[in-house]
Amino acid sequence: MLTENIQKTHEDSLCGSLDHTISEFILLNIFEMSQYSLGDIARQLGLPKSSVASYFSSPRLSGGYPMFQRALRTDLGRRSMVLSLYIRSIREFIGRIPRRLKADTDKALDILADEILKSRKVIIFGQKKYRECVSPLISLLFRKRIPCRYIVTACAGRYEQELLSLTADDLVIFLSPYETFRELNYYISSFPQFSNAVLKSGGRRMFILSEPFGTKEDERIISFPSPANKIEASPAVDLFMYRLFLIIVEKADMDTSQQICIL
Repeated sequence: MLTENIQKTHEDSLCGSLDHTISEFILLNIFEMSQYSLGDIARQLGLPKSSVASYFSSPRLSGGYPMFQRALRTDLGRRSMVLSLYIRSIREFIGRIPRRLKADTDKALDILADEILKSRKVIIFGQKKYRECVSPLISLLFRKRIPCRYIVTACAGRYEQELLSLTADDLVIFLSPYETFRELNYYISSFPQFSNAVLKSGGRRMFILSEPFGTKEDERIISFPSPANKIEASPAVDLFMYRLFLIIVEKADMDTSQQICIL
């Protein structure tokens, strides 16, 4: 529950706010938080110690930093597992899915993995119901010290300034536009500045996991394997995310004996 609260705070708060800054620090250092004092956190983030203390005094974070550290250790004991065991469970899950990725789709995911690993941060747009499918990838990226944020497409207007501040070091992924493209098109038409700055700028990097709606110079299109209808989208999203997870682990040559916390 505690890690869920931290993750929710990170996703719901505006970039640059106190809540967002500290929650991101926790997620990037979740297995090392017992080593940090309030003063350490304040110095690393360039914040007043009193502001950091105020953040941890929130009832949702157990009401104070010492209590937070104890609660986090307990929560990690329930929510974390050795990466090698998690990889095994993912492979078993993939083995139970009757459908497979096309070779060109798998190659596209390989390209996407490279782009993710060289990113400063990753923002993923998608339907609210797909948040759980993305959890393993978000957990893995934070373990690799790459901040990742999931934004429900219908709520994207809240984050316009953050999106406009993206640079060539950041990556935007639109997940399952089989549904979200309608909302995305509405959002783009409502915020032409977003369209100009994010979608049409060569300085931004954007991937779309979707049907092949068409291609643009600043987009990479990754096709769903024969999407017949919306019902089929959910297992496809799972398959995409788990396959991408495995590719990133391999490319990053990650130590599979380390722990991972599933957010």
